[in-house]
Amino acid sequence: MKWVARVFGLLVMWWVGTSSAQESAVPKWDARGTGPLPRQGIAALNVSLDGSQIVVGTIASAGEPNVHVLDRKLDLLKSYRVGQRWIGQVVATKNGSPFALCMMTTGASGDEPQIYFCGEQPVIVNGSQGGMSLFHYGEHSNHIGKQLVAYDNGAVTVSDSQVLWMDSAKPKAKSPFRNLKVTALGAHRSGVVVVGGYFDGPKNADRINLGSSQNRGGNW
Repeated sequence: MKWVARVFGLLVMWWVGTSSAQESAVPKWDARGTGPLPRQGIAALNVSLDGSQIVVGTIASAGEPNVHVLDRKLDLLKSYRVGQRWIGQVVATKNGSPFALCMMTTGASGDEPQIYFCGEQPVIVNGSQGGMSLFHYGEHSNHIGKQLVAYDNGAVTVSDSQVLWMDSAKPKAKSPFRNLKVTALGAHRSGVVVVGGYFDGPKNADRINLGSSQNRGGNW
């Protein structure tokens, strides 16, 4: 009977080995030749604080809607065509009109990423133009300078001279800088902002800079 048990054990090992060796349907990270990108591949997502709205930014082809607002049941509420294509970041808001960062606004070689407010029609936020689009300090170290983050009352972005707190196409508060180059941006739900990067100023001004929508001058 020992040989029966041994054969049975070998069969079990063979079955387990063949089962685990089955390839996953998920493509490898460096896969090639798997076909075109998804028509509405998701590139960015943000959920409102109460969970009632989900904003999705996609890589839809030029001319197609690329920012979509869904409710908590995943029913589509609104769609927008923002810039030409490729949405980098989105922010859901209390009033149901989201913000979106478009990485390709016109398709030109010198395109600058822009912040749009999606009301009746998407419009570029006043004062958000400008700002370093790429930050270089060596090989494989490029960073997108334009950033968009959420806080309770709206969204925060940066230009080349200021931090902007927004709840519509017209910023409600600004914090001035000179020649601001941003590599990182974070916001607390209260509106307090942390900026990583550099700007023109005194020699001792290389500290982290804090500001808020209530304190336009910023805290130092």
